[in-house]
Amino acid sequence: MLNLGGSLKSDSINSIFPHPWLSEMSVATIFDPCHMIKLLRNLLNEYEIINVPGIGKARWKHFEMLHQLQLREGLTLANKLTKQHLEYKTQKMKVRLAVQVISASCASALKYLRTNNYPGFEDTLATEILLEKVDRLFDTLNSRSKFASGYKAAITRNTANANITLLSETRKFLLSLEDSTH
Repeated sequence: MLNLGGSLKSDSINSIFPHPWLSEMSVATIFDPCHMIKLLRNLLNEYEIINVPGIGKARWKHFEMLHQLQLREGLTLANKLTKQHLEYKTQKMKVRLAVQVISASCASALKYLRTNNYPGFEDTLATEILLEKVDRLFDTLNSRSKFASGYKAAITRNTANANITLLSETRKFLLSLEDSTH
């Protein structure tokens, strides 16, 4: 891609470049959403903490605590989190497991526990925000049906500007994230 004029370096992303043979056209590249969501899940699991500047720390521990609470209570808070989702390494290629962890439903469960003062869930805001933003991004990039609604709807001329705004804001957010050493 560098030879064609594009760049995926975080400080100089340029994902659109001229078509090599048709000067009136451009080529646009994107990361594969399914692969990216698995990489984020793996990163959060491996690093355990991702710093969300100005908000706090997103932690893998929050998923573990949520799962343990749901096991103890015998109920789920409208999410699909299981032991399989947390101990995914023998099934790390399953997109379904990653998407169900990095999801709005897990964010909602954490938010419910935080806002209702459940012990141990006081600092989940950064995790919630990370999950919500990435879930929305995944839905947008993985959209394909013109009959779907919200972020799952296919991108059209009518929704292009809103989606461009979403993509731009999410890009800024993702590039602001820091590892736990900051």
